[in-house]
Amino acid sequence: MSEDLLEMVILTWDEWLASDKFSQLLYKCYDCVLGFNHRFKLEEHRKKHDESWGPCVCDVCLVRCKNSSALSAHRAAHRSR
Repeated sequence: MSEDLLEMVILTWDEWLASDKFSQLLYKCYDCVLGFNHRFKLEEHRKKHDESWGPCVCDVCLVRCKNSSALSAHRAAHRSR
């Protein structure tokens, strides 16, 4: 894919919270600013924020990981979206 076809858009936390995309979703996780169309999807997602999910916490979205390797892989996903 040609780089000139891509546009990088970086929103602040507040801009994302106020965005149409986030505001139109019915079920929201305010820890990591993700939205879902179904309550059960949010409930499943919220488990990732529970201490039982793991001891390592992402400083961007507060998702927990089992170990530092998993956390590093998770953080890399933030940079490549």
